[in-house]
Amino acid sequence: RPFMARLQYSKPVALPGMPEKAWLLFGLHIVAIAVGWYVLIKQGDENMKRRVNILGLVGLGAIVYFFLFYFFTFVRPWLPGFQFYSLRVVYLAHFVAYLFAALLIVAVYQKGIRKISPKIIVSGITVGVIMFLFTSFGRDFLERSGKNISISLVQMEEVHKIPVPPTQATTRYLYLHPEPFLAPPDWYGVPTYLPQVASFKSFGFTKSGLEEWYARLDDVSSGELERVYEEQKIAGRFLPVSIKWSKVYAKLSADEVVRLSGKYHFNLFLAEKKLSYPFTVVAEDGDFRLYQLQP
Repeated sequence: RPFMARLQYSKPVALPGMPEKAWLLFGLHIVAIAVGWYVLIKQGDENMKRRVNILGLVGLGAIVYFFLFYFFTFVRPWLPGFQFYSLRVVYLAHFVAYLFAALLIVAVYQKGIRKISPKIIVSGITVGVIMFLFTSFGRDFLERSGKNISISLVQMEEVHKIPVPPTQATTRYLYLHPEPFLAPPDWYGVPTYLPQVASFKSFGFTKSGLEEWYARLDDVSSGELERVYEEQKIAGRFLPVSIKWSKVYAKLSADEVVRLSGKYHFNLFLAEKKLSYPFTVVAEDGDFRLYQLQP
């Protein structure tokens, strides 16, 4: 059966669920490339035209590839030849759009704005920035910028520090005892990868690796993934699947956990604290409890 069709369960499946705001923003990138390409071609010399054409073709190629990816992943599923993160080629379109926008600003300045008093230009920019910050987009921009700057500063400080074990008891135990463990597939404890038996983010880039990744997620979901796949196969159309792992994972019984431990050779089992299992507790914190199946 078409195994590749099952690969809809990875990260890019969120693409059809993007909000209209995101599609609008992507459309503005396309407009920026089209307008910038046209205007800069009209104003430049032959050497400039050649360079602009190269940039324009790079941006156009990225956009075409993006829609090909979308078509062969969601409209007419056919994934051999596509790797999930090849989707990131669309970043080239962003780069070209920003570069064309910058070149347009420079061109407009050279053509006419240069004649205007610098004080008027600065005043206009200041008023425009203030007005923007009072909009919902502006407030959202400020909030996201503050968080991003804060995270960047912390990461810059951490670069020169010796790695420190996590503070949460369960994550700290797993960090200090790097052995295979079972946790919710969407669990994300530390920035570094740990030997988690089934993780939504850890999949192989080979056919055998993807088969193993899918099989493990299906086991942890108690067959939910396979059930949805079969339903969509019968319907003849594959759609994005969103598994609520907190609910599905909570349905695992103690016997199922023991069965999975025998299959995947793990002895540590992480579950939400509100659940209870007849195993030895080795660590717990506000959200999770870490069990040891065999002392």
